[in-house]
Amino acid sequence: MKLTSFHILLLTLFFIFLMILPRGKVKCFQLNFIL
Repeated sequence: MKLTSFHILLLTLFFIFLMILPRGKVKCFQLNFIL
């Protein structure tokens, strides 16, 4: 699977979202995203 500029944009927004969320929710959301 190749990374397109769209995927990079989504990842950037995702990481910004993780930084904004509280720590507890971050871990749960991260797990849900990976799974």
